[in-house]
Amino acid sequence: MGKAIRRPSSLGKYVSVVVLIAMTTWITVHVVSHWEEFKIIRRLSAFDCIFLLCFVLIYYLVQGLLIKVSVLPFDVMLRSNESFGVLMVTLLGNYILPLTGFGFRAAYLNRVHGLEYRHFLSTTASIYVTTFTIYTAGGLGSIVSRYFHKGFQHWGLALVLAASLVVCLVVASSSFTVPRSHHRIVARILGFLESWYKVRKNRPWVVSMFALAVVQFFLYALIFWYSFRALGLHVDFLAAWLPACLSMYALVFRVTPGAFGTYEGAVVYSAVLLGCTVPQGLLVVTVVRIVSACWIFTLGPLFSRLFLQRNDQVHQRKHLQ
Repeated sequence: MGKAIRRPSSLGKYVSVVVLIAMTTWITVHVVSHWEEFKIIRRLSAFDCIFLLCFVLIYYLVQGLLIKVSVLPFDVMLRSNESFGVLMVTLLGNYILPLTGFGFRAAYLNRVHGLEYRHFLSTTASIYVTTFTIYTAGGLGSIVSRYFHKGFQHWGLALVLAASLVVCLVVASSSFTVPRSHHRIVARILGFLESWYKVRKNRPWVVSMFALAVVQFFLYALIFWYSFRALGLHVDFLAAWLPACLSMYALVFRVTPGAFGTYEGAVVYSAVLLGCTVPQGLLVVTVVRIVSACWIFTLGPLFSRLFLQRNDQVHQRKHLQ
């Protein structure tokens, strides 16, 4: 059995606190100094809220399905409501401490379904590879589209996304012997790649993973597009691919609970590139945050209790055996 996921180091906690304080201060200053602009949030109607709640729920259901499919190569058959519940508890945990939710997911799948930690790493690798590839391609496509239609030029960001996409495609399509390393960080990256190469040989499964990632991306972009439109901001659907892409990076490379601050920064940066102001970008990300939090903090605790009860039942059965 593989080793359990380690808790964040003291340095990581220090960085998390510093970033959290800095971003909270920055957001507070902008809200206070541009309070009048924030009043456009009153434009949101009850229909807008219901629409966003429905599509965020559908988005999470697709994410749950992605988790369900990711464990199939290891003969783990999750029910649809179970994989959705695992996702909600993961998201709830990540709001408490960075990566805490992934620790729960790994422990639950191991104790209840017997999924070894090294195999959990493989499932995580498959989700990351497919998601990064699709979202990065979408972000780059958004920049290219705006260049041809509106003369939008931001070659620095385009170069970074293009380089990231090349790396994603190389990892997703190539296969080679992964070397060993004694450096901790390098060893983790190489272990991640090795895990992906072990599962990518199943072509139909890989196609299913990428198909779900595409659906997930379009739903996420739709949520951002509608949030912009509901606030009276004229951002087209292709343009909304950019905040969908960059916010995903913030969620994956989170250094604060719930990626607070970095997520807001990624969306605001995207909004400014699309012609919005900083307060308008903050409004959009606030709407998306609130709608998402409604589901996470409602369903997360509910599924947490259900899974704890199931874990106790499994433990009791093993003890009797």
